[in-house]
Amino acid sequence: MKPLTIRTGYYQQFDSDGSRDVPAEAVGGWKEAPLTFDLDRMAVVVMDAVDCGSPDELAVALSQHGVPAPGKRDSCHRVRAVAVRQAVTAIESRESARTEAHEEAALWLVALSYGFVFDLDAFTRAIAPEDARCRAATT
Repeated sequence: MKPLTIRTGYYQQFDSDGSRDVPAEAVGGWKEAPLTFDLDRMAVVVMDAVDCGSPDELAVALSQHGVPAPGKRDSCHRVRAVAVRQAVTAIESRESARTEAHEEAALWLVALSYGFVFDLDAFTRAIAPEDARCRAATT
């Protein structure tokens, strides 16, 4: 399958500064770059999706867009998992509800554990069929 380049978010969790009051404030934080992915080795993580059908229906829907869903658990170690920022929800406390701090923490954990977070618009543009991308570029 053809490699796919998507504008991708990732978290740079290094370069803390021990001389600061809060050393972690010096880490790189969220970064964004166009990265290339092999769709044969990528899975999309959908957290708390509402009414997206059975796992088989979701796999069919993703495959129609050229995104394979991993089949067996033992194959997951070969697959790069990603999350779509706008598809992630988290249970917020009263104290975190306004800032959605728990959602940000969940995205941070996905980025550290699995690698990448996509913006929905960048992701859908990237997986759209070639003819749809050409039409969108001319409008």
